[in-house]
Amino acid sequence: MRPVLLSIDFGTHSLRSAFVSLEGHILACDEEPLLILKTASTMEFCSDNIWETLVTSVNRLTADHPLNQ
Repeated sequence: MRPVLLSIDFGTHSLRSAFVSLEGHILACDEEPLLILKTASTMEFCSDNIWETLVTSVNRLTADHPLNQ
């Protein structure tokens, strides 16, 4: 099995996870939308949703692109 890095990017509208080679090449990636709570003057994220989205994204990434191939 070749070594890879797991990259997590939390953005304004989505959370992305990716397997990246040691040379910096993206080998596989997944993206999940985030729940955003908006009012007229504010925008907030739900921390529970962020953690759930992170787990969902990484689980999907590892299921769709197993590292032991």
